[in-house]
Amino acid sequence: MEHRPPTREALRELVLAAQVFHHSQPWKHLDSDQPFGVRDPQTDRVILALVNGHSGITFGLCAYPAFDGFVTLQLVLRGLLPHPDGASSLGMRSIVCQFVNRSLLPTEERRYLRDAGCVERPCEALPLFRSLVPGFLPWKPDAEEARLLALVLGQAIAVARDAAFNPKLFDGGPKNAYLTRRNTRGADDAPDGYEWAEPDFFGPRKRAPKPDELTASRLARLPLREDVEWEIALTHNGGVLQPTPGHRPELLLTMVVVDRASGHVHHGEPMPSSSALDDVGSRLARTLLDLGFAPRRILVSDPVLRDQLAPVVKFAGSRLLRVRYVARAERANDSLREFQTRRV
Repeated sequence: MEHRPPTREALRELVLAAQVFHHSQPWKHLDSDQPFGVRDPQTDRVILALVNGHSGITFGLCAYPAFDGFVTLQLVLRGLLPHPDGASSLGMRSIVCQFVNRSLLPTEERRYLRDAGCVERPCEALPLFRSLVPGFLPWKPDAEEARLLALVLGQAIAVARDAAFNPKLFDGGPKNAYLTRRNTRGADDAPDGYEWAEPDFFGPRKRAPKPDELTASRLARLPLREDVEWEIALTHNGGVLQPTPGHRPELLLTMVVVDRASGHVHHGEPMPSSSALDDVGSRLARTLLDLGFAPRRILVSDPVLRDQLAPVVKFAGSRLLRVRYVARAERANDSLREFQTRRV
């Protein structure tokens, strides 16, 4: 994914919005489990957001765009992804502004802020901007993300102010709708400043690709081995792909296909995360055809992976089951990771 950085002027606007947000301290009036929406005036889409800091630990704001952002927000609200960093961030979609002590910022980050006109003051926290995209390492926001984050930071101040004057501001909304702030610009007190709106998912979800007619007929003729069961998992072993410094580092994922009885790995090749879900079906079909048989059952733990494999498994005649844990596949992945570490 090529990274298009914001212009210096757009970056200045983002830093200024973050500084005003920090001085306004909206976390005093908004809980960290109180999501709200902001309607983007350029696209008319609803961007969901959370203000962090009510507990006095971590201060900032997270915006959750698109369908992946909505899923991430639900996981955060349920406590399944409590911190937007570390390994949990690899599957998250959000745009983050977090305020940290300047001594904790790397020299490169402080230079990045100084170039944007940020004035460092003693004992004052500085903004750290991050973009989290599933399948990629955390990176600096691109031009569009910087614009959205500056918009949401500014509107969050108005939401916090109105919540302070009206404690019931978030009450009474319909199911599956969020209190959404319109970008009223100078008309902050306009009666139409808020609405109850459902989040925008920016288009339909992609469907799992089906095998072509020739592949489907070959899969259907495979003999079914009643004594064989497989486990399949899509895992990350630490590798990344970055063609140029202008590209966001992309994770390399490995689809592990393991025999449950023997632990033998039938497939373990890496693939870029951006195309992994589109490729897992064809890779499974190739593995089945190369071996010349289909197992009685195939076990997976990831519901998304299950949906992508379903068309191929259906033609092969195997049973595809979702389970809580695929122990053989996890052990095989650990072995692959250890092997790669030794090579490095």
